[in-house]
Amino acid sequence: MTMIRPVLAVLLFLSAPAAACLPAALGCVQVSTDTDVPITFGHPFAFGAARSLVARDGNGAPLPLQVDQVSSHPDGSVRFAIFTTRLPRGRSTVNLLAGEAEPVAAADFPAPPDVRVEADLFSAQMSQIIFGNRDGLTPGIPFEAGETIAIILGDERFELVVTPQMAGGAHPTLTKIAEAFVPLIDKSPRYHAYKIGPGGGYEKLWVTSRDAPGQPFTIRFDYKGRAKIEARALQPHRPISRYVASLTRGQNAGKWLAGPLANETLVVSPFVEEATNRPHPQLTARFHARQYDGGRMRTDVALENDWAYEPNPGNLSYDVTIRDGDKTLYARKGINHYHHARWHQVVWSGTAPQMDLRHSPRHLFDSRAMWNYDAEVSEATLADLKKRLDGADTGPMGPALLTQYMPMTGGREDIGPLPRWTVLFLLTQDPRARAAMMAVADAAGSVPIHYRDRPTNQPVSLDDHPAMAMSRGKPSGRDAFPALVNSDTPWTPDPAHQPSLAYVPYLITGDQYYLDEILFWANYDMASLDPGYRDGAKGMINYDQVRTQAWALRTLGEAARATPDTHPMKRYFTSRLAANLAWYVDRYPRNGNALASPKLAWMEKLDGPGTTAPWQNDFLALVMGQLAESGDPLAEEFFRWHARFTVGRWNNQTAGYCRAMAPAYYINLRSKDGAAIDDWGALFRLNWPDVKECPSAYAMGYPDSPSGYMAVSRAMLAVAAGLGADGAKEAYARLRTDTPAMTAAFSKDPTWAVAPQGGKR
Repeated sequence: MTMIRPVLAVLLFLSAPAAACLPAALGCVQVSTDTDVPITFGHPFAFGAARSLVARDGNGAPLPLQVDQVSSHPDGSVRFAIFTTRLPRGRSTVNLLAGEAEPVAAADFPAPPDVRVEADLFSAQMSQIIFGNRDGLTPGIPFEAGETIAIILGDERFELVVTPQMAGGAHPTLTKIAEAFVPLIDKSPRYHAYKIGPGGGYEKLWVTSRDAPGQPFTIRFDYKGRAKIEARALQPHRPISRYVASLTRGQNAGKWLAGPLANETLVVSPFVEEATNRPHPQLTARFHARQYDGGRMRTDVALENDWAYEPNPGNLSYDVTIRDGDKTLYARKGINHYHHARWHQVVWSGTAPQMDLRHSPRHLFDSRAMWNYDAEVSEATLADLKKRLDGADTGPMGPALLTQYMPMTGGREDIGPLPRWTVLFLLTQDPRARAAMMAVADAAGSVPIHYRDRPTNQPVSLDDHPAMAMSRGKPSGRDAFPALVNSDTPWTPDPAHQPSLAYVPYLITGDQYYLDEILFWANYDMASLDPGYRDGAKGMINYDQVRTQAWALRTLGEAARATPDTHPMKRYFTSRLAANLAWYVDRYPRNGNALASPKLAWMEKLDGPGTTAPWQNDFLALVMGQLAESGDPLAEEFFRWHARFTVGRWNNQTAGYCRAMAPAYYINLRSKDGAAIDDWGALFRLNWPDVKECPSAYAMGYPDSPSGYMAVSRAMLAVAAGLGADGAKEAYARLRTDTPAMTAAFSKDPTWAVAPQGGKR
């Protein structure tokens, strides 16, 4: 059982339900609530565990149970479902067991209140000032030291003298000039200057009104030198205009929950301009309206700016208010809603219940829906997480704790099988970790990768648009997305460094908003590739580097597993996962002329044939292993083939391959004539010809770090041990013994603290 340090234990269990989980439970949720309103939550289950479920309290007494949105294993057993039950006020335990549920008397749900959203849209003038005329890495006409540059906004003048450090015509010095103007202009009561995105947009400077929408303004320059300065209009000034979307006047888009305890309907409503009655071409509200037995209603209001093929997509600025009649439920000013992005807010008609709901970690891990973890989490770690979250922007379009420049490398807390905050939540069920995980899941909506097709009301499909390309490819014909207008955002998505953002939040809540996030991100991983590389509509992810394949395959697996059986995109994702897995087994374990070594089973770099990154192989093994644990035979077939390399690096010291070099960053795989090396000793000599004796200590891979390549390998060996791969159990036990400092460091960062399934927890 995962250990929690004593201080944290007191904090957690002072308010925790007293009843224990029943021995036969397949799922167990402990609840503290101030009301008797029904509760809704999600829970995953292992292959073959149950075809139907019942609910019992901590004493074994039956509880009413409504089951919705089931995703099934291939054998027909429940993989995931959303449960609603009624509990008494106070502390309770909900145990989910195999069995046939008793019928529950149907409730009378009154007509829902008219929840409405008012959006006061406006456009402050937004302009871009560009210093210099460089051409890529070729410098342009230089600014000279001592020259004076004056920017005149309206009737305000801002002067800068070029220093020797700013002189020149290349992007480093031009960037310094642009950055130097930011504090100068920001002293103005009327104007705001800023840089956007990682790197600050180099020589570009953004200027807008300080007050929204402000007034239009002119931009002039007073500069006598030879260098170039220009201003570009990004967005014209437009006054405020009110748009309204309404629950009762929207279009019913289907049921999400339906039964005696809860009904939830999705209603999609355009924003209509009050003055003209014209719908806004981009902004749309999606009301996830959930009514409970007793009349209370929870509405998850999502605002989306993500239509795939509507003309002139771009960023939108507005103030927003959500109302129930005359009552204001939520209000926010000055939202800059990015293109192809969305955000949401849960509101209650009536008093919102106060609730603390915690899943049993053991039952979540036993479901095989995720990796198994083992770590002692310190109170200081959770306190620090809360402190950082409290200081983060968690509002609409805010990043929370998520890295906005996703191509950034290194030991990031959002990169791993699951992000650091998600693992902290799974291990502790602490509300601080839950808050961080949910805030990041919300932040995922602000990344501009969300493309919804209006005819289907679903993420845009490769079936319907086989030539589309969301960011990294070259779309053609009808599949070309409309040109963006005013589209600058601070986000740079990248499948090679993409976290798992909404999967666990969906598994524990059952909220459709988070399922949609999973589907959007899985679709992006396929559709962002050039159509020629992904084989058009097939959505193959094998072209890119191995780590990209790993994380894209993980997200595609999340979508295939989590999507309910009756969802219109279930087959879309399951078939593409199956096609990708079939490619791996056909190309490698079933290919007698495999490009890789048939004995050593490595994955070669596509962008550097003859080499591989062992740690990227470990990423792919982790994902394939988890898919295998959740019951996919193709993933298991590939995993067992690939384990010859991923596990074999740690087990073949007697054959001439030193364990100390197993976590190497890159290794060569082929001899000078291009032949694949098929012998462990020869492979080692190819890469370390001067090493005659194996070192007694690990020479690379950061053995004391919780996030180095040694930690990645240890996680991979844990999965391999759980699956019974040859030699993996011994290799994992040895590496765990050899890395006590890593184990201790997992108390602060358990991202890679994966343990064998069915083993120690």
